[in-house]
Amino acid sequence: MKKYFFLLSLIGLFGLTVVSCNEKNAEKATVNMDAEGEMDSLSKGVALPDSLGNYVKGTFNGKTKEFKFIMYDITKATYTKNANATVAAVNFVRASESDARERITMVFAGLDLEKATFPYTFDGKTPNQSARFVYEVKKSNVFIPYYVSHPQDATVTVTSYKDGVVEGTFSGKVANTGGRVVQVTEGSFKMKLETIAIQ
Repeated sequence: MKKYFFLLSLIGLFGLTVVSCNEKNAEKATVNMDAEGEMDSLSKGVALPDSLGNYVKGTFNGKTKEFKFIMYDITKATYTKNANATVAAVNFVRASESDARERITMVFAGLDLEKATFPYTFDGKTPNQSARFVYEVKKSNVFIPYYVSHPQDATVTVTSYKDGVVEGTFSGKVANTGGRVVQVTEGSFKMKLETIAIQ
């Protein structure tokens, strides 16, 4: 009888160990995911809160995300232009959290913000004009970019520009080189720009 009790105890202990290991593995698999559900080492970066109230936000594959942190290595939001605005470009980057595991870059060029009529939507047909956004997810200490493959897959609209602050909306479909697709909806941004004059 004692032998049977001992044997049953061993079997029970083994069963608990297996369940415990499976639970730990499941937890590890869940925790070690990047923002889009792929395995990752969860390396962290550094970003600082934006005290000016600037932001980029939107819904990414059904998840609402806000990007309100300044990347430590890309601090400026800029509007670069020459005297007659034949060269004009806006560029800014914001991270989603202080660990900088996600970030988004907005770039649009060829639009004179001081003379444009708003709202202004980039249609991809006007010569020397372009607009795009790049969603990036950090994976093993490297940002994996999700790009707009075709101009018709995304829309960027500038809704206002006043006192150096640009506002607008964006939406579209972006994908990484592995073919994973992220659908972006209800995107919006508000950003105080630093004007940089060039010759």
